[in-house]
Amino acid sequence: MDGWLITFFIGAILSLFMAIVPEFFYVIFFTGLGLACLLYQKTRTISGLFLGIAWILYSGVQYQQVWQKNNIDVNTLFNSTHFVTGKVKTIPATIELDLPIEDKNKEQLFKNKVKNKIKYKRNYKFNFEITHIDHQVLPTPLITRLSWNKSSKLIQQGNEWFLKVKLKPPHGFANRGGFNYQMWLRQNNIVATGYVINHKHNERVNNKNSYRQQLYSHSLTLLPPGQLSSLLTALSFGERSTIDQATWLVLNKTNTQHLIAISGLHLGLIATGSFLIISFLIKYIPLRYFFKSSLQSPNVDLLLSKNSKLIAVLFSCLIAFYYAYLAGFSLPTVRALVMLLFFWGFRMIGVKPRLLTWLFLTVFIVLLLTPMSLISGSFWLSFYAVSLILLTVWRFQQSFTGKSKLITWLKSLFWVQLSLSIFMLPISMLFNYQLSLVSIAANLIAVPLMSFTSIPLCLLAVLVMPFSDLSSLFLYQLASFTTEILWHWLVILSEQPWALVNVSFSHILVGSIIISIIGGSRFLSVKWKYLSVISFFCLVVFYYIHFFNNQNRDWKVTVLDVGQGLSIVVEKNNKAILYDTGASYPSGFNMVEAAILPYLKYQGIHTLDKVIISHSDNDHAGGLNKLKELLNIKKVIASDPVLKGDEKCTKDGSFIWQDLSFSVLWPSNEMNYVGDENDHSCVIKISDGSKSVLLTGDISTRVEKLLVANFEVLPVLNSDVIIAPHHGSNTSSSQAFIEAVSPRYVVYSSGFMNRWNMPSTLVQKRYDEKGVLAFNTAEHGMVEIKVQLDKFNEVPHNSNNKRITVTPYKRGIYPFWFAQ
Repeated sequence: MDGWLITFFIGAILSLFMAIVPEFFYVIFFTGLGLACLLYQKTRTISGLFLGIAWILYSGVQYQQVWQKNNIDVNTLFNSTHFVTGKVKTIPATIELDLPIEDKNKEQLFKNKVKNKIKYKRNYKFNFEITHIDHQVLPTPLITRLSWNKSSKLIQQGNEWFLKVKLKPPHGFANRGGFNYQMWLRQNNIVATGYVINHKHNERVNNKNSYRQQLYSHSLTLLPPGQLSSLLTALSFGERSTIDQATWLVLNKTNTQHLIAISGLHLGLIATGSFLIISFLIKYIPLRYFFKSSLQSPNVDLLLSKNSKLIAVLFSCLIAFYYAYLAGFSLPTVRALVMLLFFWGFRMIGVKPRLLTWLFLTVFIVLLLTPMSLISGSFWLSFYAVSLILLTVWRFQQSFTGKSKLITWLKSLFWVQLSLSIFMLPISMLFNYQLSLVSIAANLIAVPLMSFTSIPLCLLAVLVMPFSDLSSLFLYQLASFTTEILWHWLVILSEQPWALVNVSFSHILVGSIIISIIGGSRFLSVKWKYLSVISFFCLVVFYYIHFFNNQNRDWKVTVLDVGQGLSIVVEKNNKAILYDTGASYPSGFNMVEAAILPYLKYQGIHTLDKVIISHSDNDHAGGLNKLKELLNIKKVIASDPVLKGDEKCTKDGSFIWQDLSFSVLWPSNEMNYVGDENDHSCVIKISDGSKSVLLTGDISTRVEKLLVANFEVLPVLNSDVIIAPHHGSNTSSSQAFIEAVSPRYVVYSSGFMNRWNMPSTLVQKRYDEKGVLAFNTAEHGMVEIKVQLDKFNEVPHNSNNKRITVTPYKRGIYPFWFAQ
């Protein structure tokens, strides 16, 4: 069985490496091939490979064909507004718009409003299952992700609503190092996103809300005030939307954010604790006295003694199921629940499978229930952690024995936690490209303390809530007290100046090699001399690929995917210059934190030599203040005095940076042109003497004419790559300008399905007629432009011997169907 389960898992993984989701015919083909292999003994094991491929592809096809099943024309659906009917599937993430952030009594104000049902406006985000579109019943309901801004109505999980909405296909920013929202939507089977339009016909069809929502709403009135109340909400219901940025910062610095995400750890603790409690009650408390007739006592005693273990197991499973329900049956809790049910099921029927068989069966069932969890980081994190625990217990089992049960238990807890803290480091670094040096000290205290105090107390508070508010309040206060004790320790650790070290993807690879060497020596008993040879070879190969191979003459320009805006990173020798910062919005969302910083961290860049702001429009300069706050910047160059740059962007401000020429072509003091704000954009040509890239900001055809006229004699405008002016607007990219630049590539930085329909069809036609290869960030994600020595056609001492390659993130850097 193990072999078949392994091949099924391998087949599921291999199916992810296709560039597109194939036609349904291939699903049938692989299914038939797998079933045919099952008929013969010799090929039975390999049948899992084909069935694994078929199952994941089937899930992908189902997701893609949901529109055909509902007979919906996607062009009509996404290009107009619609009235929809459906049900709220999740507890909405809520922002209260009229509560002053600085008010110390914010929590109490909120409780008073809940009790008195005072109306106030909120911003909501929630999953919505659409059953009707424009009064037409859908054969297959659609799961969508909606936002509703400035709503004066109360939205709760379980409510049915009639709403006016505007929908979009699932889409997210696609940059190196950034969060892939589109993959997250696919994992959760969300087929569209959108927003609710405030309209008089928006009305609640059904006032009924879920039991989980009722408990959640009631808990908000019982939680003790303070910063840590949001942590108790997360531990009780898995809802983390109320956690503020300061709290997240402490959790990230100490690498303890996993403790507030209800997962296998929490579910396992609750199941084990409830099993031990019931076993204790049955064994030591004379439960027969709770029955009315003493004549039944012998029968009761016999019943309990014969079935004590079964009763304890059933109660344990029931409590675990209830806790998973409170967490909204999130993917981590579903995985943990499957694992737990398998464990207890095997124990009750008297079967003792190998631990690996138990693990493989769990993976198999999880993939059957939630196929797209395979592309979830938490999926790999969960099973990697479980594997580490099993490996640690197996390798150090001699350390887990002793005369004192307490000492043995403490030793086992220490070794398991130490093993997890060390070997989970590379994965934890991938989330924010930072290494927490206080992680081990934080987790060695936080994990056992929260496991035996905060986590069970929060569950008990929810359990008794329907019966006694006073008891629930007491338990929450007790949980708050124990969490506060731990929080003081975490804050002390997070405030140490050496608590965090910034790392790049290259550093993570090196760290993974080192930790693999340690793991090989400790777990596999591989001799150090062999490990030394292997590690030396790996490090030499790594050094060649990532350092030696990075020639001093190579450089690149990356146009980040920042929606309807612009942000470009110029890199050479692990140093960078940033051109524009993308937008920042009133909600607090900004492209600096969403796209720029994750990319720079991925590349290992923590200081910017220069930041050039083309002009002061929000979509180009909106993130400047946030960038100054979060990153070290040596110099800011801006054309608009409002931006308070260190230097003004003019033609006199041209400069050389690492042998790259940054020629400022506009604005020029001699030209003395005054137009609208877009026409003050800083136009820069970057060149190494052989290849060049032209950055144009938002200039219009009026500036283009002046540039063509002023540089008519010298081919200054001529460039290999042009970043299309004004995102491809029809007010730019004139025929004469395109001819003067004569680019080989053009990159449009535009938002997905933006309301201005940029890039303009007419502009695209102009570039196409000149044979210019086009890339659009809305379609391709970030676009990477590399200038390298042509090693296959190298001529000594020839500076012109370089080649330029343009690679999009989608279909190039990350060309997998589940991310498209």
